[in-house]
Amino acid sequence: MPKLERKGTLSPLFPRTYPFPVKLTDGETGYFDEALVELAAVLAAFSESEHGLQLDRIAPNNEDLAELIHKLLNVIESILKAEAFPKAWLSTFVYHHKSALHTLDQVGVVLLNELKPNEEELVNGALFLDQLYKLWFNTLFKVLTSDALTIETFAQQKRRAVWNIGGDVRKEGANLLYKIWYDLGWPTVEDERERFGLERMGGFQVQFGDLIPHVLELCMHVHEDLQRTGLEIIKSMICSELQLEESVTGIQDRMIVALEGLFATKKLVDVRDEWLYDLNREFQVDPKKEEVEQMLGKIQDLVELLQAVYVDNVDEAGQLINRLELMEFFKDLGKTDTFVKYVHQLADVLAAAGNFTEAGLAIKKHAELYDWNDSEIVEAEKELALPTQTMAERKEELYKKMIERFEQGHSWALALVCYEELAAYYREHIFHFGKLGKTQVRIGACYEEIAKPERLLTKFFHVALGGFGYSNLQKKDGIHHGKPGEDFGPFSDRLKEMYPDARMVDDISGYEDVEGKYFQIRPAYPLLTLQEDWLKRGKISAQTKDYLMTRNCKQFWTWSEKDTSGPIDEHSSTKFVFFVEDAFPTISRHSEVTHTCEVFLDAIETSIERTLMVTRRIAAREKSWISQK
Repeated sequence: MPKLERKGTLSPLFPRTYPFPVKLTDGETGYFDEALVELAAVLAAFSESEHGLQLDRIAPNNEDLAELIHKLLNVIESILKAEAFPKAWLSTFVYHHKSALHTLDQVGVVLLNELKPNEEELVNGALFLDQLYKLWFNTLFKVLTSDALTIETFAQQKRRAVWNIGGDVRKEGANLLYKIWYDLGWPTVEDERERFGLERMGGFQVQFGDLIPHVLELCMHVHEDLQRTGLEIIKSMICSELQLEESVTGIQDRMIVALEGLFATKKLVDVRDEWLYDLNREFQVDPKKEEVEQMLGKIQDLVELLQAVYVDNVDEAGQLINRLELMEFFKDLGKTDTFVKYVHQLADVLAAAGNFTEAGLAIKKHAELYDWNDSEIVEAEKELALPTQTMAERKEELYKKMIERFEQGHSWALALVCYEELAAYYREHIFHFGKLGKTQVRIGACYEEIAKPERLLTKFFHVALGGFGYSNLQKKDGIHHGKPGEDFGPFSDRLKEMYPDARMVDDISGYEDVEGKYFQIRPAYPLLTLQEDWLKRGKISAQTKDYLMTRNCKQFWTWSEKDTSGPIDEHSSTKFVFFVEDAFPTISRHSEVTHTCEVFLDAIETSIERTLMVTRRIAAREKSWISQK
């Protein structure tokens, strides 16, 4: 079909004079093709007529018949893509969905009667035209999943209009889909019927693995007939896999890839997951019951993660956490290509938002997949402009990208770690002293940046959430990494924006099991032991101390109680110590608290902690004052 353009004229359909008369339009009518509109009208008339299209009488042999059906399906697909007239012509568009379904019904009968070889013909070398069948299935799926028929999302008046014009097109289409799919299977023997409960399966059905994305979309659909038909088809696909391979590994991989692509490319609104429970019940007596349950459990987890990323409306922090969990899911499954795709998507989003440090940490997840191996070759990744190269070269290339982001975000400590690892590689593996010298210069520059007096110090905050208003994913205590120069006030304001319907309280303990949303914020400090060697040295700048205290930090503390009455040597205090899951810095600037303990401090320990805290506070005030000059 030629590319259609918005036109300012429209010629009447089926004109009887030449040149064709034209009528001026306002130019806003949309895209249309008069010839294709006429063809759509003719097909609609034939599909509704008593005798139908009679395709088998038009074509003299099977080869011509297959070519005719191929062209006919392409025409229907063009109409459904709104290449004949715009989707805004709703009544016309819906009507042609109905007529397209009737045409597909007639074509399906011809395919089964004329172009499906029997066993004897297959033995004699007859071919099954699987590509033609796939085109038929894809065209039918376009009808069933068309936005023009999703009346559940329409206003009442529009819903009534669509129903009056087309009726329940999706129910008719679901029945047609199942009929054709059923006839493509081969009759089962008694043992297969007892195991799977299917009269027909396998056969020509096994050639349509490419339809899995469409079938899964039906399974998650709100329309009951579509969902039921999708469930029956995916069940037969799993049964065929078990029959042929006695394993579900292959179809599990295809379902995972299909679901990811489905959520990433289509706007799904109301995703249903009941089909997974229904499907699981179908295999309760199967010898491979446990394997099927494990597969469906992974699919369930994936659907929930994809829904959290692509469907649910959550705040920016929640969206980031959801994406990280989805990335780790694909990594754990060994889906490296998908994992890498999400890593760089996240890195680009973070960089566009000015979060360069976090973008570098995202790229680090890709770099961690490789070793400093000069012999193993990794394939090119065209989307990332990475050529075919050794594993070490790929890791080096990614480290350079990481360092660029870290330096843009003024995260000199992180850049320093990367430079030092590169220096070790140049010095001990490939003996490239030219690169080593340049890297050593950059290492020195990083140390200079760390020691600069104007560098803003890092602050951390402990955030506890309470109340029934949060999701299970949100309702977890965590340590949050403040932005550069961010004090308690600005951080609490930012958290209030993140949870606008939540109330800030001084003590969360009384709000854990009540209605609503509540949160508590407390300053948190990296936990130090008195045995730290650098603590015993004098004349260490506040910037250096901040660097030493916060690198790879996984333990934090905050005050619980203080007793500063009476003589100084009788002072004491109690503090909460938090152990977090991931060492800072993290991509989400947040790390979940895994467990907490309470520690008692005597007079000397209390004095040391207070001195360190006050010194750090004074240094932060000094930097803030310098930056404002």
